[in-house]
Amino acid sequence: SFKPPLCRIELGGLMHPCSQINWGAIIDRAQTEVRAVGFALMKIADAERTLLVAKIKDSDLRVVLILNNPLAETARTRARDEDGNDLAPADIAKISLRLLESRDHLKTFRKEKRLVVKHVDRYPTIAVVIVDEDLYAYFYPFGRLATNSPILVFRDYKRDELATFFSNHLDELEAVAKEPSAAGLRQFLADRSPR
Repeated sequence: SFKPPLCRIELGGLMHPCSQINWGAIIDRAQTEVRAVGFALMKIADAERTLLVAKIKDSDLRVVLILNNPLAETARTRARDEDGNDLAPADIAKISLRLLESRDHLKTFRKEKRLVVKHVDRYPTIAVVIVDEDLYAYFYPFGRLATNSPILVFRDYKRDELATFFSNHLDELEAVAKEPSAAGLRQFLADRSPR
C-alpha cells in the first residue's frame, strides 16, 4: 500500500495521509468553532457526533456541519462516481437525522443554536474542515472514497494566503446551504426501505 510522504506545501500547509489524521483528538481540542463541508463527513459528523455534542454542552463551542443533500441528484451522482455505492445517500440521511436529534437534545441546555446542520445541493469536490485556527482540506477523487485523499493542513489558516482558497470554498457553500427537513429525510428513508 502506497503511503504518500509528509511534505510541505508552499506558504506553510502540510500534507498528511488520511490515516494520520485523528479527528477525535482534533475535535477534542476545539474551543471556539468547528465548521465543515463535505459529502457525508462520516468521520466527523457521525463518528465524533457524541464528542461534538458533549463539547457544545460543556462550552461555547459552535459547530456548523454541511453535508450533501441526500435527496439531490448530486448525492446519487457522487455515490456512483465514488464506488457505485447506492447506499451513500441513505447514510447521509441517517447521519443528518442523528445530528438533528442531537440538536434537539441540546435544547435542554439552551445550546441548540450552537449546532447548525445544513445540506447543500452541489457536487462535492473538496471537503473543508475548520477547527479553531486550523484548516483541513481533502478531495473527492473519481472512483475512490475521499478517505484515500491526502489531507492538507494549514495551521493558523487566516494568515496563510493559500488557505483562503479553501476557506472561501466553505463560506460559499455555507451561503447556499439549507436546513434539512427531518420529515423529508424520514420519508426518503421509508421510501427506500424494503416493503
